[in-house]
Amino acid sequence: PFYHTYLNKVAKEAKVICVSVNYRRAPEHRLPAAYDDCFDVLEWLARQAEAAEGEPIDPWLACHADFSNVFVAG
Repeated sequence: PFYHTYLNKVAKEAKVICVSVNYRRAPEHRLPAAYDDCFDVLEWLARQAEAAEGEPIDPWLACHADFSNVFVAG
């Protein structure tokens, strides 16, 4: 999709890691499905941040991400 191309460009030029939520959309999925999907990603990021201090859940992310500096947009 278009936004993946955009996020790839942002990540490359800004030297950041982007996490994109591929949330469920209407009309196939009624609200609050999209909100639930986004909240699940926030919880996943929080688990990654906690794990970075101990046993990493995602070793690549734990090694390359700075969880003390997170920006959320949407």
